Amino acid sequence: MTGYESKKAAARDKLEDDDTQIYKTELTKLLMESYDKGVADALAEIKAAQRPWVDLTDEDINTLYWNREPFKRPTLIQLANEIITKFKEKNNG
Repeated sequence: MTGYESKKAAARDKLEDDDTQIYKTELTKLLMESYDKGVADALAEIKAAQRPWVDLTDEDINTLYWNREPFKRPTLIQLANEIITKFKEKNNG
């Protein structure tokens, strides 16, 4: 191989390496953009699916405790469990 041919082959190899590097860089950018878009879309879907928190009204709480006969009123633990159940009913559909 002459000096010219070896320089030409080296230049061609370098060009191919540069093209490969450019291809890898572009591919990496495309993959990252796709990943970022996928994450953003997933977060948007999750946010859209979330419903606003529904709080208990004073009437809800009073119904759980005061609208019972005095000797049938729940203990503090029972009342807490009933309030938790009521929250779940209102917020989980």
